[in-house]
Amino acid sequence: MRSKIFLALATAAAVTACGDSAEPTGGADATSTGAQQVVDPDNPFAQAEAAMNRRMMQAVGADIYDTWVKQMIEHHRGAIEMSEIMLAQNPSEPVRGMAEESIRKQTAEIEKLTRLISGSQADPTSIEPYHPAHQEMAQAMTAAVGENVEQTFMRKMLAHHRGGVALSDVVLARGGSQNARVREEAQKTRKGQADESKMVEDMLAGRPMTGSPTPASAPAASVDRTVQATSTTRSTPSPSPSPVSALATPAASPRPAASPTADPHAGHDMTGDQ
Repeated sequence: MRSKIFLALATAAAVTACGDSAEPTGGADATSTGAQQVVDPDNPFAQAEAAMNRRMMQAVGADIYDTWVKQMIEHHRGAIEMSEIMLAQNPSEPVRGMAEESIRKQTAEIEKLTRLISGSQADPTSIEPYHPAHQEMAQAMTAAVGENVEQTFMRKMLAHHRGGVALSDVVLARGGSQNARVREEAQKTRKGQADESKMVEDMLAGRPMTGSPTPASAPAASVDRTVQATSTTRSTPSPSPSPVSALATPAASPRPAASPTADPHAGHDMTGDQ
């Protein structure tokens, strides 16, 4: 009997000791991981970006249409979170306008998409067609860093918007008239994400911005003082987006700022939902 009691006490003590020694190690690891995520002041978006990617991997619906709806809800939530982080950095007016507009538009989109969720049992195979587009977007966003926090934000959002186009293309590639409501919303989302991609490209290049949320009193050239051009971009929108992975390679030289004679009211209103 004594030996059994001793064995039980020894086992309990060993378990307690292991628990006590393991807990500080885990805490230290968590702290160091958190420190790594915020160590770069020019990239405070890593944690929100990773959380969005995890949620998107878990966003599985009843079929390919339902999965697109759930994927885009998490995609938009990621844009909102990153935009809120940007606003906390006291950005310049053009970037502040971009972040505020992104929050407004993506919040409205989430409300519409939530009403399209089927509520039926999830089919794990329905997410498979989205894996290539999702992985490409995740890799491009991770690689999209700039010389300051505003440039990093815009590069990441450009990869994010292009990813939204690619995800929408997956569901739109399915022919037929199945789930017409989702297909209609996917078409609107694709156009909206493509338009926003073009706007960010213009901001990064220092060009007058099509669909810009920048106040009319702010000259387009002010953007060029905050960010530098990333890559040679299209002068007119293409029917299909540039590969998302193209963001991984910064440009060799910046674009020149807009001419002082350019019309300061050249932007378009972005108040309508896409």
